[in-house]
Amino acid sequence: MAERGTAVTKKFQKLAQDRKALEEQIKQLGVEPDVDVQDDDADIKSANEMDKVANEILASDYADDFKSSVSDLPKDAVDFIGSKPEILHGLSEDFKSGLAQKIMPQVKREMIVKGTDFITSYIAIGRQLQQSDENVQAQKQLLGAEPKHTKYTTPTADVNNMSTDEFDKYFDSL
Repeated sequence: MAERGTAVTKKFQKLAQDRKALEEQIKQLGVEPDVDVQDDDADIKSANEMDKVANEILASDYADDFKSSVSDLPKDAVDFIGSKPEILHGLSEDFKSGLAQKIMPQVKREMIVKGTDFITSYIAIGRQLQQSDENVQAQKQLLGAEPKHTKYTTPTADVNNMSTDEFDKYFDSL
């Protein structure tokens, strides 16, 4: 996002104006353009959203973590994140909560090893982390559980110093 700069909205607006002017010139010549018509307002709105989210990220306390994590990703993943405001916003929320800092170090490796895209890898690593956290919580609950109380009597003398009869009697009482 830092590479695109915050002035990308102005650039998109200029492109939209140039495109409209070009289409008007083509109509004046009497030639109908064979171009897919896209909603320029949607492009501008998307660019505005991207700028808003990018500025929020740059002003945040997790900006350095975000930049370093995203810069480690392959170019196609960075382009994907930079083209979808909803993905960028979701990722920024995950960085804000600290979740992305746990997930991102493993995402690039997952992408390379399994040949998956960014979203698939990010979700898979997130699920693994969630399952791991649930297992840790279950283990903590298990360890924190109160031990069962067993009935036993404390020997009056040391077990090693007991006679065989005393030991048998003590052992039977357990």
